[in-house]
Order: sequence, then C-alpha cells, then structure tokens
Amino acid sequence: MLYMVSDEMPATGAYVSNYTTSFQDLERAFGQPANIDPEKVSTRWFFKHRGKRIWFELYDYKETNSYNPATIERFRHRPSYAWHIRASGTRAEYHLDEFKAWLDERIHAAIDVQTPERKKFEKEMNQYGCTIDELKRILEAPDNLLLRPSDTAVKILDGAIELMDKDRQTAARQHINRASYIIYNYLRDH
Repeated sequence: MLYMVSDEMPATGAYVSNYTTSFQDLERAFGQPANIDPEKVSTRWFFKHRGKRIWFELYDYKETNSYNPATIERFRHRPSYAWHIRASGTRAEYHLDEFKAWLDERIHAAIDVQTPERKKFEKEMNQYGCTIDELKRILEAPDNLLLRPSDTAVKILDGAIELMDKDRQTAARQHINRASYIIYNYLRDH
C-alpha cells in the first residue's frame, strides 16, 4: 500500500488536479473525513506516501455553507463530485497519477456491487477523466458560452500537449478524448 490516511498534512502545497467520485465511495474506502475549514471546505481527507515526504489532500471547495449542516448533507449525497486534490512535498505532483491509481484501487476494493451506473461512470472516468454530464456542464457553463465548441476543443488539446510535456500520458489521453467528444458531438454537423 503506497499511501495511508493521515490526520494532517503540511500547510504548504498547491491544487494540482481533480478526482471524481462520490462521497459515499470515499467514506466507504477511507472512513470519516478529517476536520473541516468552515469558510471553504466541508469535507476532506489527507493521505501520506508511506516511503516519501509526499502528501495529498482530497477536498471540496466552497460547495457548502459549513455553518448550515443541511447544505453539507445535500452535498454529500450527490452521485459524484470532482474533488480537488492538493499536493505537498518534493515533486509531489509527479506522483499524481500514482496517487489517483491508488485511490481507484482502494475505492474499487471498497465497493461491493458493480451496478450498470457504476460501470458507466468508471468507463467515462477512464476515457475522459470526467463524466459526460460534467463535460456537458463545462461546455454549457456561462463563462464558456462565449467560446465556440471548436475553441474549447483547441484549448483542451493545448492542455493535452502540456500534459505530454510533463509525461502525464493518462491525463493527456483523457484531454484528447474530451476534445474528440466535443468535435464529434458538437461540430460534426456544422
């Protein structure tokens, strides 16, 4: 086991990526979340690499009003969420794909039944790094409506090139698949 759940992590670090799954899956795999930051974070888990001085934090960001338990309860019952990942430690970002693979392994081991919905979710996550619904929400977001789908596809492909330069092949492939989805579903008839 490469990582272990930790009670804390260094205050230094930076947001590096997202990981999409449900609160229920995370809770089943890792137990109750750690302490909260009532201003911005209602749910978080800390993880430490077993052999290196590397930490990751999985957390929500400004999704709830932490002073109102009803908003936290609604948030935690969503079918999925793109959790933020913060990394800390020397070259921690280079271990991101390894950390995500470890999360996948632990969550899959904690899930008893593979429902059709779960299989669909896993296929989309493997192929695109997000669900189709999340991709559609991104395309239809108010700040993205100013861009044509072709512009969005080009921006995503630019991101794929940057990821290839950083030797993050899995994430690069997922970016290329996202751009292909946009081209196929939004541009092929125009």
